[in-house]
Amino acid sequence: MLGVLAVMEALKVRNFRLLFISQGISVTGTSLQDVAQAWLVLQLSSDYTALGIVVAFQYLPMLLFGAWGGEIVDRFDRRRLLFVTDAFGGLLALILAILVISHSVQLWHIYVLALCVGFVNLINQPAGQSILGQLVGEKLLIRAVDLTLSAFSISRVVGPILAGLLLETVGFGVCFVVNAASYLVSLGFLAAIRPAEMYPVSAIARQRGQVRAGLAYVRSSPNLRITLILVAVIGIFVFNYQFNLATLAKGTFGTGPSGFALLFSCFGVGGGIGSLLAGRKSAPNLTRLGGIGILLGVGTFALAASPNLVVAAGLSLLAGVVAYWFVSTSADLLQVTSHPEMRGRVMALWFIGVFGSFAIGSPFTSWVANMAGPRASLAVSGAVALASCGIVILWARHRIRAGEPALGSEEARASLS
Repeated sequence: MLGVLAVMEALKVRNFRLLFISQGISVTGTSLQDVAQAWLVLQLSSDYTALGIVVAFQYLPMLLFGAWGGEIVDRFDRRRLLFVTDAFGGLLALILAILVISHSVQLWHIYVLALCVGFVNLINQPAGQSILGQLVGEKLLIRAVDLTLSAFSISRVVGPILAGLLLETVGFGVCFVVNAASYLVSLGFLAAIRPAEMYPVSAIARQRGQVRAGLAYVRSSPNLRITLILVAVIGIFVFNYQFNLATLAKGTFGTGPSGFALLFSCFGVGGGIGSLLAGRKSAPNLTRLGGIGILLGVGTFALAASPNLVVAAGLSLLAGVVAYWFVSTSADLLQVTSHPEMRGRVMALWFIGVFGSFAIGSPFTSWVANMAGPRASLAVSGAVALASCGIVILWARHRIRAGEPALGSEEARASLS
């Protein structure tokens, strides 16, 4: 209980509360659309590859241009960037709603809109993470990171539940209208944030080589580099749960959209718990991150072997706990060991690893699912998690034995000052 109360401490800051509510509303609408869009694609095409392409297009901009997105976040006012990108996100949701309601939607429309959403997220997501230090200060930064990710995961419970209800009653179009409306509410809370109460951070001047400087900064730290590589590997092969749960629901258990919504909601419930678990520890380290990844591999294997929808729902909850625990811990590690002036670029690389990697992982996952079934794609994910995280644990222990500071330790943080 004390650990949870400590995490909640960041909510005492007015500006952070407003961002917390804004992002919670926005993510609820987005997750509602994710479920509806995935099911719409499966209705338009019986080939799992189509869904894999949609997911790949949505995260391709982050993969290709994520480092430049981080440079933009470090150069401009992050609050304004969030406002502009949220407005564009709402417009894209409204366009999809009009196409669906008018019965004009085709697969290529969804491909194009998914790509556009990817360009919006290229700026919006690193800006949403990088602004946290300006809202709460360095002391409460880890608490704010974990609360934000917890809100993200909890919103992905509410969104799928709403999607399941709406899809079973009024159809696809209303889902996309609700998402567009959620952006309007989110913008209202963003507008209420008071810039005068934000902690100042020096914006970098426009000059050549800023992206290269960010990459060099990460390369100069083996701990940062290994953490980002591990996140990328897990992102490519393990984190494509939107695809895996959709195909498991339809292809393995033969359920409708409510079955997919159930699995996705349970995953989100677990995610909220996992994010809070990360906040209970004040000094994250690479060994702990690898251990959480091992648990993620075991949980994914178990999900692949689930005999029915009910058991799969329970295992989805457990997988969500460990997945978001891993995500939150990796974000904590990078946030607390990065210079504030570099944080936008470092977190942009984190977003490339967590989300941009879907552009590679989704086609691979869809190929495995088409060839051997949804259970096989989950089993491959579990095997990769076990192998990669096991290697990282051995590497981290070797560095500790050699007397080098572990990422997240007081020695490592002191080296930044």
